[in-house]
This record gives sequence, C-alpha cells and structure tokens, in this order.
Amino acid sequence: GVGLSICPWLFWIGFRDKRATGQFLLSGFMMIIVSSWLDQLGIAMGLWHYHWEVIPIMPANFPWNFSLLPVTVMFLHQYKSGIHPLFKALLFGGFSAFVAEPVSQMADLYHPVHWKHTYSFPIYVGLYLLASSIAKRGVDCTDSSSVDK
Repeated sequence: GVGLSICPWLFWIGFRDKRATGQFLLSGFMMIIVSSWLDQLGIAMGLWHYHWEVIPIMPANFPWNFSLLPVTVMFLHQYKSGIHPLFKALLFGGFSAFVAEPVSQMADLYHPVHWKHTYSFPIYVGLYLLASSIAKRGVDCTDSSSVDK
C-alpha cells in the first residue's frame, strides 16, 4: 500500500516533462480532489467498500485516488500529446474500469456492493477529459506579471 502511494510519484518526478510540470500537477490535483470526493460518496452510499489499510491513519483508497489515478493521467497527458484526448480517455477508462478495478477486487482490496465496473467506465472517461482540458489550459508559473503585488 505504501509503495503504491509513493512509487508512482517518484517515477513521475524522474520522468516528467519539466517544462509542463505546472499544468500536469494542476490536472493531477484535480483528479485527486474529484476522484476522492466521488469515492467517498460511493462509500457513504454503500455502493462499495475497502477492506485494507495502507497505514492506520490513511484511508484504504489513498493509493488509488492520491497516487495511481493522478500520476497515470499526468503521464497520459505527456505521452504522445498528438493523440486525441478522447482516445486517451477511452483507453484510461477501459483500463481503470475493466482491468484495475477487477484486479483490486480479486486481490480482496475493493468490494463493489451495488456497483458494476461498467458504471465506472464513463466516470473515468469524464474524469480524464476534465483533467485533459485543465492540462491544456496550462499554468505559466514563470510569468511574474500575473502575480499580485
């Protein structure tokens, strides 16, 4: 659990496009906020639950929402930037819903109660498209004229 929380970020730090760090981080942080909120909503509604702890003070969904999802999205933004975002969104949604979720379920980490993986697919696609639009807008961290004085 701790490795799944830390290793993706270390990998991203080593291989990210340093010129676009700000815009990628912005889209990654959006993924963290929205996916965590949706995950907590699903848990509160009894749609799914988790049976493991990363460490006692961290929620069980921490590695997925705070590391694996955002780092994967940030790498997809960076890799083959000429590929249409919808294609990448479908790829991300398909992998997340139909590979990652079932593997988590088989590993006894994630337990859908009133939820099917097919329900997750359009949510992951929408999350990716939202993150992609944020990454495209970008952030210029070097422009000092936009800083309040």
